[in-house]
Amino acid sequence: MSAYMIINSDYAFRAKKRDFTSQHPWCARCGRYVKARARTVDHIIPMSIFTGSPESVSNWQMLCDPCHKHKTAKTDNKIFENNLRFAFINAKSLNMKGSACQV
Repeated sequence: MSAYMIINSDYAFRAKKRDFTSQHPWCARCGRYVKARARTVDHIIPMSIFTGSPESVSNWQMLCDPCHKHKTAKTDNKIFENNLRFAFINAKSLNMKGSACQV
């Protein structure tokens, strides 16, 4: 279990998220008012690359479900493209001539 999952299950952390969503009832992306059950606390910088604590409110924004799904898909796609680009650069630097994976 990751540290984020452990922190996310902590009562104090959940209370902090609940307070944040009650203070920020509008979606940061589309600006619409969002009902309490449809609010999602989103990490502006994904936790996979953010060096701070998951509890850092400065890295939080409130998003509605559709905007959160859109941002997540876009972020996951960027991470995939960056990993692919990194693999391409590494393969090119290794000068893989004659292999099945020519660059």
